[in-house]
Amino acid sequence: MKVGKENIAGLLKAVELYGSRDNREEALRQKEEMEWLKIEVDKIDGLKAEVVQDEAGREIYRVYIRVDSGFLGVDAKHIIDELERGDPAVYTRNQREYIQRYISMMSFM
Repeated sequence: MKVGKENIAGLLKAVELYGSRDNREEALRQKEEMEWLKIEVDKIDGLKAEVVQDEAGREIYRVYIRVDSGFLGVDAKHIIDELERGDPAVYTRNQREYIQRYISMMSFM
């Protein structure tokens, strides 16, 4: 695949626009969405949610959902698989080391 000067110019413009935008309003909206999701998830017996900021310190917020597999009879992996098979499918952001106990969800800006 060849990359033309138009592609490079477009990429440079995209990087310039991304670097110059003020993300505070978007970050606030995202945090509010995650707080709402936490409240709703906490209404479900066997699930406990927590809003966390991105590990790298960026203004990105996620909801980690702890699954009480003893209470629910299924683990986080089972719930994730069911979400992905749904209509519409819901894909979560999950780290391998936590997949049996946690579901990680985030908003898309």
